[in-house]
Amino acid sequence: MTLAATSPVTPPSAPPRLRGVFARHPVAAAGSIYIALVAIGALAAPFLPLQDPIAMSPIDRLKPPSLEHFFGTDSFGRDVFSRAVHGGRVSLVVGLGVALVSTMIGLVVGVLSGFYRRADAVVMRIMDAVMSIPSILLAIALVTINKPGVLTIIISITVPEIPRVTRVVRSVVLTVREQTYIEAAVAVGTRPLKMLARHVLPNAVAPLIVQATFICALAVIIEASLSFLGAGTPAEIPSWGNMMAGGRTFIRNAPWVLLCPGLMLGFTVLSINMLGDGLRDLLDPRMSRAAGPV
Repeated sequence: MTLAATSPVTPPSAPPRLRGVFARHPVAAAGSIYIALVAIGALAAPFLPLQDPIAMSPIDRLKPPSLEHFFGTDSFGRDVFSRAVHGGRVSLVVGLGVALVSTMIGLVVGVLSGFYRRADAVVMRIMDAVMSIPSILLAIALVTINKPGVLTIIISITVPEIPRVTRVVRSVVLTVREQTYIEAAVAVGTRPLKMLARHVLPNAVAPLIVQATFICALAVIIEASLSFLGAGTPAEIPSWGNMMAGGRTFIRNAPWVLLCPGLMLGFTVLSINMLGDGLRDLLDPRMSRAAGPV
């Protein structure tokens, strides 16, 4: 009786296509890894062994970085590192919220404007008027009416971003509408909703995803700017903008109070833009052909 030769068992590895995507777009991979770390840290902050971000200790005010306080303390003795980790929540919620709402509304308006010629002129003139509203001025106006908060920031940033998404989707729809297969679908009597779902929307997904990443990065910057000016989140809520506003007075004596949230804000925005560039190269067929087969 003979035993059949058996090959050694190899551990499972990542799919070749996935490894090829990361190899071709290392910048996007690095950006996505950093964003994932920030998101995990912000979500798991209450369960991590961090100090209370709002607990004050006047005896420990403006202490330099140490093993007890990785990035020192602020003017109220609060741990800067703990506040920076918790502050990522506000930036991520605002960035993702603005990107999601603006893309969904812009998608619907852009498709209707590009596909129906009669509504195009009226809708785009309205979008031009909305796009002229500055986000910061709108936020200040809303803060004077309502209390400052995350919802007010999301609304103030989303409104001017909807026309930009609408323009991107409209340009795609105008290009697709003139294709031969669309004319054939109209000739055979295909319903407009079915035509939009089968032919138009799939062509608008790729540029819409890329545009959403850039809107997310812009929303994070605007939120920090509004909080820095006092028109964003309340001062008691840890956010990167509030931390930089409180640390600007002590920039000479305690630069770490301003440096930690500033670095986290800069790296987060940079990572989102890196991810957007990678998605653009990955989703654009011309970029894919130029890069060659995986």
